[in-house]
Amino acid sequence: MAHQHEIIILIGNLQAESPNRKLAKGFVSLSPAGLSLLITEIDQLPLYNEDLETAPPQEWRTFRAAIARSSGVLIVTPEHLSSIPAVLMNALDVGSMPKEANVWAGKPIAIAGATTGTIGPYSGQEHLRSALSSLHARTMPAP
Repeated sequence: MAHQHEIIILIGNLQAESPNRKLAKGFVSLSPAGLSLLITEIDQLPLYNEDLETAPPQEWRTFRAAIARSSGVLIVTPEHLSSIPAVLMNALDVGSMPKEANVWAGKPIAIAGATTGTIGPYSGQEHLRSALSSLHARTMPAP
């Protein structure tokens, strides 16, 4: 039996019919045998607050465990105000803390996105790449 790789897909916006959700679903439908792509929703993650680390919410623990056990992550996101959508930044925060348990460190991460804007999601992806670098994730080196 071939080894199964699980890739978590995070979608950086909340719209039910966003171009990014459609793109993510397209990736799932085209995934080859041996590769499991799993969309993991981030809209229900409580906002990150370090005060909650003494008893982290179940949603944080579930999210962190999913990222930690995955073979990698695909982030499909637009840009908001030339940067990272708030819902995605919160997911990065939740996964990065506590610092000694940062689930992004060493994790292979690919970035994709779609937008109706004229330059696409470029600005947001550059900010995302920078944030992921500071979290010691392994990202593709260029768009």
